[in-house]
Amino acid sequence: MAGMYEYNHAGAKIKAMKAGLLQQEDYERLIRMPSVQEAALYLKSSTCYREALKDLREDNIHRGHLEILLYRSMAEDADKISHYVSGYEKELFYHIYTDREIEDIKRMLRFLRLGRPLTEMDTETLFRDQRSQVDFEKCLAAKTEAELIEGLKATIYYPPLKALLSEKGTLPIFDAEMTLDYYGDLEIIRRIQNFKMQAAEGLAMKMFGSRFDYRNILYIYRGRRYYNLPKEILYRYLVPLYYRISKQEIQDMIEAATVEDVVRIADQSFYGRIFDLRRKGRGLAFQRFMRKEWLHLMNAHPFGLASILGYLLLKEIEIRDITVIIEGIRYSVISSMDLTKEIAFPLSGKEGESSGH
Repeated sequence: MAGMYEYNHAGAKIKAMKAGLLQQEDYERLIRMPSVQEAALYLKSSTCYREALKDLREDNIHRGHLEILLYRSMAEDADKISHYVSGYEKELFYHIYTDREIEDIKRMLRFLRLGRPLTEMDTETLFRDQRSQVDFEKCLAAKTEAELIEGLKATIYYPPLKALLSEKGTLPIFDAEMTLDYYGDLEIIRRIQNFKMQAAEGLAMKMFGSRFDYRNILYIYRGRRYYNLPKEILYRYLVPLYYRISKQEIQDMIEAATVEDVVRIADQSFYGRIFDLRRKGRGLAFQRFMRKEWLHLMNAHPFGLASILGYLLLKEIEIRDITVIIEGIRYSVISSMDLTKEIAFPLSGKEGESSGH
């Protein structure tokens, strides 16, 4: 039982940081803002993002730049929290960097595939951080896909990408992106499985388990529906962890005769009550479900690993919500009422959690 309370001393810190997350009033004000500039000014002056956005120019806001600044604030939070933990538990908090690195590598690959030099990229939209294992200076100097891979030589991404490189020095982009996602998830699983405390390992699996389930389900569905991927490819990139959906159900989805059968199996699984594969809003429905799950685990283990991880995961969803609101205001394509349906935060106020600023 002692393991459950190893992180007791982090409790007050996490509680204070969680209190800084946006509340219902903040979301309602943001959605009502008449311009992107005023929304950004509100974030800079009245929320926990003051420091992160201090150098942001409200008159020239690029979505990618804003998003990266918000993610950097999340990374800074992870760095503060990491002082309370050690070993593989500490490493797990840096999944943030792995996720951002993977997205940046994908963007660089796509840029090169379009025949454009990486020197033309807006580097302010890259996550570039001192803790990153990616040497961005070397990567951005690459003129070909092969050179980009060589720039990743000191990273965990080099071996799998190098193996995909053709004799002509090009990559199959779909396989490359799937490989990056796959190895990113494997890295999280590796860190969790190396935890010294069984109780902490179990909690971490609860925090990430549904993420892996969702990835596998969506990967199979998209692979079958849009790419007609062969079974061997579908099996190759499965995350080897099954939380609320069984290995047999996943195999049945791969072996199913039709896409309709894939959907039917997903509908009959635990996740059938959470999202509908046929609907565009499945990602948002899943995020709303996970948000409730994480809040439940944080309340059940307020001084444990779940509280620490939960805070970071909640902030990740919050950043996504902010980005959606900013883009909605920018293009004026949705009314305030519609915009409330596009974010994970429950503006109905029914969720019951409130921490106040």
